[in-house]
Amino acid sequence: MIFDVKSGNVPIGDEGMDYISFGSGAETLVLIPGLGDGLSTVKGKGTALARQNETIREAVGAWIDMAEKGDYKSLMIDTAERTYSEKYLRKLRLMYPILTRAGKPKSFDRFLIQARSCAGHDAYNELGKISCPTFVIGGDSDKTVGPESSAELAKAISGSRLYVYKGLGHSAYEEAKDFNDRVLEFLKE
Repeated sequence: MIFDVKSGNVPIGDEGMDYISFGSGAETLVLIPGLGDGLSTVKGKGTALARQNETIREAVGAWIDMAEKGDYKSLMIDTAERTYSEKYLRKLRLMYPILTRAGKPKSFDRFLIQARSCAGHDAYNELGKISCPTFVIGGDSDKTVGPESSAELAKAISGSRLYVYKGLGHSAYEEAKDFNDRVLEFLKE
């Protein structure tokens, strides 16, 4: 297997959350999905994990409301508007009519379980226990967790490294052309 990639599932009640790990032994990298996994799993892809603050509580609260109403169109548009940069959104908005009709889940149950977990879970006080090398990457225009969240996270994890993309939001990992190279360089150190 390339990069020793393994996928698994953590049971959560009657449901489960997919994850991806890279490597083995003391050098394993584990990617746990964010809230978007409730709509589409990470099987075959990695996503970033948000930290909780007032910005994310407001965003997730709105998404819970939309999901409870079965309003996929509003949920997809609001998620995109909070996630991507304005430059990326100018192109994406042309696709909204198609995107908001395609991919609607049969049920919002998984999404709602994970959204409520995001809204109610706070592990901030546990971050200081992280002792492995940590690279925090964010965007200074993040409307999902707030632009200050990356710095807050890095400050709470002793010895971590921080990089903040200018002009990008929560999806910096998708939009930044050098994102994978930055992560790879960090992993090589």
